[in-house]
Amino acid sequence: MKIRLYHGTSDAGLIELLKSDRDRLYLTADSDQAAYYAECAAESDDSGERILVIEVDTANLRADQSSF
Repeated sequence: MKIRLYHGTSDAGLIELLKSDRDRLYLTADSDQAAYYAECAAESDDSGERILVIEVDTANLRADQSSF
């Protein structure tokens, strides 16, 4: 089954993410929560807000912790 997940970041954070070779990413099913993290990230590095929307197969997900 596929679901839509979100990752909130900033313009600067997105550039760093694209440069990295990470195999993990913090995702949420709550778009408002992603918007909050994007706003915080953009304020901290004085750039724009970005929300990545990712559709994933639930068989490929591994929960490691909750954020709230």
